[in-house]
Amino acid sequence: MIQKRIPLANFLNQIDTETARLLLLTTARGVISGVKGGSLSPTDSQQLIFNLDVLLYCKKIKDKSLYNLIVQGMELRDIEQLVSDPKAVTNACINIESTINRILKKR
Repeated sequence: MIQKRIPLANFLNQIDTETARLLLLTTARGVISGVKGGSLSPTDSQQLIFNLDVLLYCKKIKDKSLYNLIVQGMELRDIEQLVSDPKAVTNACINIESTINRILKKR
């Protein structure tokens, strides 16, 4: 089944870059919290933020830390499907939260 992505990148292109960065970090934090808590799946997270469109936006604005954050999030579904440890997705979410916190401290 092909699932349609939410066009977040289109919206990001319409607002100023600094606001877009903060929006991405806030959205990522909320989505990761949802995945970690079980209210969102890794597939949901890809539809919302961790997808190629957002990754290309981060490349366009030349924000390497956000780019790497999106790459980490894009791996969640693979981790869920390929790693047998039931805590693997949660551990990946914890690592992503750490990345978000590091980015926010730099700003």
